[in-house]
Amino acid sequence: MAVKKSILLLLAAFVATALACSNTEDKKEYEEKARREYRTDIWLVDMETSADSVSLGEPRNITPRRGYDNQPMYLLDGSGLLFSVGVVAEDMEMRTDIFLHDLASGEQRKMTDTEESEFSPIPMPAGRGFSVVRLESDGTSRLWFVDDQGDHTEVILPDTVAVNYYNWIDANRIALLAGVPVSGEGKEPWTMMLQIGYVNYGKTRPVVEMPKFSRALQLKPGSHSLTVIRENEAGEPELSLLDLDSLEFSPLAKTLEGSYFTDFVWTEDPFLLMADDRIVYRLADDGWVMVRDFSDMLPGPITRLAVRPDNKQLAMVVWEVPLEE
Repeated sequence: MAVKKSILLLLAAFVATALACSNTEDKKEYEEKARREYRTDIWLVDMETSADSVSLGEPRNITPRRGYDNQPMYLLDGSGLLFSVGVVAEDMEMRTDIFLHDLASGEQRKMTDTEESEFSPIPMPAGRGFSVVRLESDGTSRLWFVDDQGDHTEVILPDTVAVNYYNWIDANRIALLAGVPVSGEGKEPWTMMLQIGYVNYGKTRPVVEMPKFSRALQLKPGSHSLTVIRENEAGEPELSLLDLDSLEFSPLAKTLEGSYFTDFVWTEDPFLLMADDRIVYRLADDGWVMVRDFSDMLPGPITRLAVRPDNKQLAMVVWEVPLEE
């Protein structure tokens, strides 16, 4: 099933009901298994940019524990970052909750504590509260609003039930990669569709079917376009710009190593950054240029990137094991 190719539904196995556990030792064994299989940490590195270059400092791990720490996203004022954390609940189920890391104090506070799992936290465009993808008990994954205290939640697009990835375009529009049913002999029952969601109407508008896709949906600073990875006419993954007025695509560049399952991020300059294994690159006029090689500093490959709004810091999600393990 095409939807299951996404990382969100891959992680559904991670948050599904645990194997029957009847005592403390069983719980410890289950928790250790989860930590072995989902070992990601969030590293921060100072960043400086100029007219034609990007430089990165020394990385530091802000989640030095075994387990799942992922999907960092900075608050709009740059004071902290939201991220998702895998936890073993009292009922023996593995779930993800949203935490907030305060950059000044280093304190981390749980922002959601529900019986379901929340992923992909992004601050609301107006600056109050944040949105998440919630994997609900009936198997649907919808977009929800959470207030700043984590006390109040509200579904944003009630009828869009298979959200995988998303990003805010403005206060009313959301770019979504969501599963949609298809019909026809020999076809998969679901496929992935890039859509534009309209909060005021609670509805979405389909843009293009994307059976091969990337989780990153990034607005290019200073433009009215969305950057995605999609399949080009040669059948290769390609970074493309979607004009948000005409909804037409234009090619930007080939991805590193020809991969769909990769992440990228824009700086405010704007430079486009992408990682391959433990190396960060930027896109230049003549192709990809290495910014910094972290091979001697990071335990495994970089899988996600986020830039602080003031352009002074880069967050990286790093697997705790090398690619060859």
